[in-house]
Amino acid sequence: MDEGRGTKISETRDGSHTLFSEEAGQFYHNPNGAVEESKHVFFEHGGVMGALQRNEPIHIFEMGFGTGLNLLLLDDALSAHPDHTAPISFTSVEAYPITEETARSLNYGRFLSHPDRMEALAVCFAALKPGWNEVPWPGRIEVRVWVGFVGVDGVDPREDGARATQGARATRPYTHFFHDPFSIEASPALWSEAMFAWLRSQATPDALLSTYGAASKARAMMAAGGWLVARAPGALGKREMTLAAPTEDRLAGYSRVDEERLVRRLRNGEFESRSSAG
Repeated sequence: MDEGRGTKISETRDGSHTLFSEEAGQFYHNPNGAVEESKHVFFEHGGVMGALQRNEPIHIFEMGFGTGLNLLLLDDALSAHPDHTAPISFTSVEAYPITEETARSLNYGRFLSHPDRMEALAVCFAALKPGWNEVPWPGRIEVRVWVGFVGVDGVDPREDGARATQGARATRPYTHFFHDPFSIEASPALWSEAMFAWLRSQATPDALLSTYGAASKARAMMAAGGWLVARAPGALGKREMTLAAPTEDRLAGYSRVDEERLVRRLRNGEFESRSSAG
């Protein structure tokens, strides 16, 4: 929980709230705009808006539930596409969920078509317990949140037995991945080759992974984990973000990186120092 973990609410330049983690030394979102960054990275370039327009099934895996903003934006985007009838689900993982009180203090309601969803979000955070949580959510989105740490095979490394077997494993292959943890410096395990290999094993053939991160080391880990990788325009002052997919077709229109070269650099230890991560 965030009590005592040194998080505080901060207003970003588009007027929407984010949190600052004193422990990680980082904001949860781009200080230039939490809502605008999430829309850009995960919904526009992340392929969700196109899937809604084409009435395709959408099964999202999010690394880092954070403030719940991406769930709210998914709900809002779905409400703008009443003709979308295909299944839609949202699965997220979070080690330290915020408190109900913090959730109620966030101002995302002013950016939503249905501000009442903020009450649903507060109820969600109030009910979260360690392990899997089936979250009641208004509308058609199936919501599940895993509370706990996620190891390189998708399970909580501190758990064992049947519960660990559940871990963060997919109930179905995922079509979209929102990779949204703290940076590679603050959360290296979540940007590791093993983690990206596990995510790749949970992906549909036409899946798309999107992330705000653009460090060469992060892209090398994705490539080593079995993903094809491409550059995309960054949001709100950031030059680039990153997309990854199992197939070339999914990255059409974007500039591919040289995956083989990045993997060679990774194997040669060129990214071992923090200064060489870019």
